[in-house]
Amino acid sequence: MLDKYITCSEERWKQAQQWELSAWLGSEKNIEDWNSWWFNNFDKFEYLSNKKFESLLEVGCGPYCRNTEYFLKLFPNITSVSINDPLLDQYIKNNYYVNTVIQKYNAKTFCCPLEEFNGSKTYDVIICINVLDHVRDTNICMQKLETLLNKGGILILGQDLTNEDDFINDPGLLTDLGHPIKLDHYYFRDKLKTYKHIYHKILNRGQGRNPKAHYGTLLYVGSKE
Repeated sequence: MLDKYITCSEERWKQAQQWELSAWLGSEKNIEDWNSWWFNNFDKFEYLSNKKFESLLEVGCGPYCRNTEYFLKLFPNITSVSINDPLLDQYIKNNYYVNTVIQKYNAKTFCCPLEEFNGSKTYDVIICINVLDHVRDTNICMQKLETLLNKGGILILGQDLTNEDDFINDPGLLTDLGHPIKLDHYYFRDKLKTYKHIYHKILNRGQGRNPKAHYGTLLYVGSKE
């Protein structure tokens, strides 16, 4: 396990957030950030078709928030939608597609790091896709996700995975400003023990989004026991 990469300093995290904001402010306002790729590789959540949900939270929703939109098209009866991102106010101010999602679904917004999320309710579904390599403290975030999830609620977790071989294949990973956290599947094996597995897949290097930088990609859906 890459223990030394599961946390970073406040200063390092702020550098990463500034990089993230600069990168998005130079992009189009109405595109995708691999959201359909994730949706398709989660097999379109067909294995959840018999479930009923009332509330949803997406953490680290980014400027487009299409993970939420894809899920809500499958489960239109969800009546309470919340979205979170530490840069959310900036995305709203600069009129990214997330504004459409907010207006369409009357979504409640939380502009804060996941570690500091203190909503007054818990949720039936939490979506966390390629978020944890952007945080300050992964352990706190994983605990926060569990705390925010209702008993029997569904966690949808997607994450690119990194190991020592990736540092050899792509030395730039060591100085990658935007992604201070590096996680492998061993980390999640331990952290997901408290969930009942519904869908668990690790795509190999060739199947993933960025074969040079990531040896695998985790696709996980589980229910809180």
